[in-house]
Formats: sequence, C-alpha cells, structure tokens
Amino acid sequence: MNKALRFVWLSLLTLICGVVSAGTVVFDPTQDATNAESVTKDGITFKRMGGDRKTLDAYDKDGTTCWWFNGRYGIESTEKRIRSITFECLSGSFCDYVTSYGSYFTKDVASSTETKVVYTANDATGYDPAKGVLRFGGSGKNAFITKVTVQYVGGDDPDPDPGIGSLAIVFDPIRDATSAESVTKDGITFKRMGGDRKTLDAYDKDGTTCWWFNGRYGIESTEKRIRSITFECLSGSFCDYVTSYGSYFTKDVASSTETKVVYTANDATGYDPAKGVLRFGGSGKNAFITKVTVVYVGGEDPGPDPGTGPGTGGEAGQATTIAQLAQGGGKCCFRHYSIH
Repeated sequence: MNKALRFVWLSLLTLICGVVSAGTVVFDPTQDATNAESVTKDGITFKRMGGDRKTLDAYDKDGTTCWWFNGRYGIESTEKRIRSITFECLSGSFCDYVTSYGSYFTKDVASSTETKVVYTANDATGYDPAKGVLRFGGSGKNAFITKVTVQYVGGDDPDPDPGIGSLAIVFDPIRDATSAESVTKDGITFKRMGGDRKTLDAYDKDGTTCWWFNGRYGIESTEKRIRSITFECLSGSFCDYVTSYGSYFTKDVASSTETKVVYTANDATGYDPAKGVLRFGGSGKNAFITKVTVVYVGGEDPGPDPGTGPGTGGEAGQATTIAQLAQGGGKCCFRHYSIH
C-alpha cells in the first residue's frame, strides 16, 4: 500500500514540478574513432572543423589513445538542448570555447583542471540547438582529447549517482517574516547584512508583501552545496551578486527578467559552503524581494509518505502540499527511480 501511495505521489510531483531528466552521451576515441569528419550519437554530433587533421581517426600520443586536433572542433545537435560539455585531454591541450559566435557557455573553473575542462550552459534550460554548432579549439592549437562527455536535457542518465539529487527551499516574506536578522530553513540561512533595515520583518510596498533591503543581504549554509539562487522582486530592485569575495556564481541572463534574477553556481557540484556567505545587493540600494528560492545538492527522502501529517515536507508543521507545489512553494526532490 505504501509503495502504491508513494508511486502516485511521485507521479503527481513529476507532473506539477515539471521534472526534466538529464541524458549523457560519451565520445571515446577507443570506441568511436572513425575515418569520417564526425561521429553522431543520440542526436549529438562531435566533429572536426579545421586544421590538418581531416578525420576522427584514433591517434597514439605517448601510449595514450586520443583524438588529435590542430584546429577547431565542435559539438552540435539539431534537437537536444545541451547543458554541459566536458573535455578530458592530455596536458597542454587547447580546449578553449570560441565565444566569437556567442557566449552561450561558461567555463566551470572550480571543476576544471589541466586535463579536464568543463563548460556549462548559461541558459538553465540548456543551449538552444537552433543557435548552431558550438566551437572549441583554435587554428594551429593542438588538442589531444581522450573523452568528451555531453549532458543534455531529456533521456536517462546512464550512470546516475543515487545519493545526489536536487532539493529546493523557498523563503517567503508572507510566511517567513521575522523580527530577527535572519531566517534558517533546512540548514540554509537568508539574512540581512547591512543598511538601515535591521530585521526581516514583512514590508508592504504598494500593496505587495515583501522584504525591503537598502543594503547587502546574503545566503549561507554550513553544510549544503548550493546550486542556484533565484530572487523574485519588484521592479527596480537591486539584486546584484557581490563578486569581490569570489566569483562563484554567474547570472543566468536568459532566465532572468526585471523582476526575477537567477544565479547558478560555476561549480557543477554546487557551491562549497566552507567558502562562506554569498552576498547580494549594495549599500543604499533598494531591493524589494517577494521570494527567494535556493536549490541545493540533496537527494534524501524529505520525510515519510505524504498524508501522514506535519513533517512530510521536511519541517515540523510545514507539510508540502500539491497546492504549494503548483504555486511554486514547498520543496521538490529530484530523484531517479527504477521499477522492477
């Protein structure tokens, strides 16, 4: 009976939260070498685009099988929205993203090394395939690539990590207003950090309940790895991320508007909580915030089966209901399930 109820509940969550699965394609020169200029798998194509190396034949570099490029190479799809591209390569390889055709991807500096380069799409919904091929490398620049991993929207991840998913916590001035300087939920704290407004009490701005800041405010956790932060606000609000303490987040320009600002972690595994508080806003700058949504690395079942009372949303007396989810509140847990 519990399994049946859980299945129904998960089905409802999938419909309401709009969960999008992630698929992964791996290009490997030990398996995918070819005497053609390109190789296509699951609707995604990896190809050479310039230089003396005319095909994707395997090359032996000091005993390691790889693809050798001395010009540009690219990734494209006519149907899939690409989320990230990872190049594994030999030391000294040139794997730079060519931005002259559009800055659609950002290098994940925290996750990249000399022999692994990770790029993530600036658009949280994935790169629009209609924009064409994504170019990497450069004329006369050598790249010895041992593996290419492309993650895209849809499909099934062939090797998911069962212990890691995504959880979201919502801070709402209607429910979470307080006479204190901060509010903490599920180990994540939202707080004021400067300005004349000393508490997180609710404020009425032209009939809309919000938090009013005229100085900096912040998000922090001592335990959770934060993946994204979304501020919903009134027009004219100043929600800029303060980079002087470290450029750990990038504004998702494609998903942001005048009244919604989205920031995503540059580290694909989430922001390291040991790096401290994330600061936003500015001295004397007004921000009228109506909602804050923080997505973090999680994956544990937030509570007992729905319907058992308070606590099903992970907090005493704050059960996550279907109505809350439909309105964007509560928490969603994104997980992989197999039915046997």
